[in-house]
Amino acid sequence: MPESPELKLMVKYINDNTKSKTFYKVEKSSVTKNDFDNINEEFKIEAESRGKELRLKIYLKEETKDLYMSMGMSGNWFFSSINKMKKHSHLNFYTTDGDVLCFVDPRRFGKWKFNSNWNKDRSPDMVLDYTSFYNNLKDNINNRALTKPICEVLMNQKYFNGIGNYLRAEILDRFDVDPFSPANEIVLNEDFLEMCIKVQEESFRIGGGEFKSFVNPNSKSETKGDAFVEWLQCYEKKKKIIDGTGRSFWYDEKWEKKCYYCDELMAEKDCYNEDGENAHYGCVLKDQEYDEARREDLDLMGF
Repeated sequence: MPESPELKLMVKYINDNTKSKTFYKVEKSSVTKNDFDNINEEFKIEAESRGKELRLKIYLKEETKDLYMSMGMSGNWFFSSINKMKKHSHLNFYTTDGDVLCFVDPRRFGKWKFNSNWNKDRSPDMVLDYTSFYNNLKDNINNRALTKPICEVLMNQKYFNGIGNYLRAEILDRFDVDPFSPANEIVLNEDFLEMCIKVQEESFRIGGGEFKSFVNPNSKSETKGDAFVEWLQCYEKKKKIIDGTGRSFWYDEKWEKKCYYCDELMAEKDCYNEDGENAHYGCVLKDQEYDEARREDLDLMGF
């Protein structure tokens, strides 16, 4: 799924290619389930992003419409002449001089709708609106969600809009913090937040996570993803585990934890609690000097 750096690269691409263009028509593909309001006049467009969200501002003669979009797992943008449109183009903006801006989404998880604001369940963008982002964290620091391990909370878009799997691995590894520590002990640390921003900015400069399905639309390089793979220090290179949210997570093995139920390293095998639920990560994180009081707390919680 495209993360914050990839969305910012898309915004740059859209604006660089369309700032001098006038559009007259929008068409959606016959297979998409998303609706689109008809536009029956010429218009201009401008793109903005917030975390994993993208907004297209559509400037009509007498009003401005805001189209809010999520990229899903594989969404991206490409600008070309009409006769070179890419396959899986599901939302297409046609210019008056024969070009087209296409939202290309092979897996069709991307969504769009006209709305009046950004998604209220996502945080402000920490790179573009740091003060609002920080205040959102500070106001919610006692929320139970922030007592979870920092490696899980970084994926919570309510607090870290734009952070995804590769970014969290690189941020935590480069900051050299225990990824299983409670998030509320870390998230207001300004050095930590500076690292979050630094990693995102570095990824943007090298062209984003261009190593699987994502292609930097701004790039003309034939060596797709080489710089990104070289830049990675942790993601898909160090110890792997399935975290409490069901996602793969890579981390330095020096932070290895043991499971309360089976006393095995969490990454080694599956483990099930008394209810038959897979509990190898989500049950209890146990190190060699496990606190007995914490063990009692977990019994009370039903683990």
